[in-house]
Amino acid sequence: MSPSLSNITIVAQYYEQFLRSHYKKFEGLESESYTKQLSSLLESGFGDSDIYSNGFKNLGFRTSDVIANCIQLQNAWRSENTKYSGVSTLDLWLAQVIEFGARYVYFHDIGLVTKRSAAILKSRNIKLICQIASPIPRHVPLDQIDLFVTSFPHFHKYFEQNGLKSLYVPLAFDGRRAMSYKPYKQRQYRISFIGGLTTNHSNFLPQLEKIAERYSIAVFGYVDDAISFYPNLRASYQGEAWGREMYEILGDSQITINRHHAAAGDCANNLRMYEATGMGAMLVTDDKRNLSQFFHPGLEVVTYANQEQLLEVLKSAVNDPSKSEEIAERGRVRCLSSHQFSHTLPLICKGILELT
Repeated sequence: MSPSLSNITIVAQYYEQFLRSHYKKFEGLESESYTKQLSSLLESGFGDSDIYSNGFKNLGFRTSDVIANCIQLQNAWRSENTKYSGVSTLDLWLAQVIEFGARYVYFHDIGLVTKRSAAILKSRNIKLICQIASPIPRHVPLDQIDLFVTSFPHFHKYFEQNGLKSLYVPLAFDGRRAMSYKPYKQRQYRISFIGGLTTNHSNFLPQLEKIAERYSIAVFGYVDDAISFYPNLRASYQGEAWGREMYEILGDSQITINRHHAAAGDCANNLRMYEATGMGAMLVTDDKRNLSQFFHPGLEVVTYANQEQLLEVLKSAVNDPSKSEEIAERGRVRCLSSHQFSHTLPLICKGILELT
């Protein structure tokens, strides 16, 4: 089958923190049309934004984007599609998929797939594709999903062992962001960290506190009361950073620190690896078994195994800025040459079109 004959809807859920921040930043946006609100959200560059819809479109699909949990956006859609006025806000994403005439639905949040939603979509012969690189909620009916796309090798193995169709596809970088590249020596932040700073990240907060004790570090992310226990970290905190602003900070950082979620296990797998290197920062990341498949440790990125090593790595990087710049540049070249979404989306497209 040719993609030109196929409609695909990409369904996502956005962090509530980002949605609050976005609608606060763009006062009155909630009163605008559905199309204008959706465009504003996608253009923000948050998460996967329009990476997949734009990529699939370039490969011949007709695409649509749905942000299932954005209440302001969904209310605008309902007001413009009055035949769905009685549908609950939680179900409007299903109505949008059906109204678009999707043949395929690509889920960025597998949690939206329930027995009920799967049955509704399956009754219309719609294929379900789920991208997954996080713990799988227990309510998800795995046998109703037609294709899993995962960047976790251990998840891919699990799916195949259980007779489920799966593609192993590493994450990648949105090459459009590299247009704003800034020379290394002109960058504002010597060291940066962008990420969660909450009770859920309590294992890493003491490490960041030690770094903030010794170095000038710019820290960005969403917080809760946990940060109040770390005075140096609190003093280094500069607010939330989402989407385009996050890319701008990485593009203005000489060194940036990365750490993986526990769900990654011993596998290198998160977007920050590619966002950081693609924007030309020297990536300092936790050591993982398969990292060398993506970057050469010591040449294109720098790794650490524990808090002591992290502090030593940063000391070396700060004391030898020329070497850090060389590593950052090699990492950027590797990312742009090998790890762009334009390289991986054709593999996903092929897998989708092979579904019967």
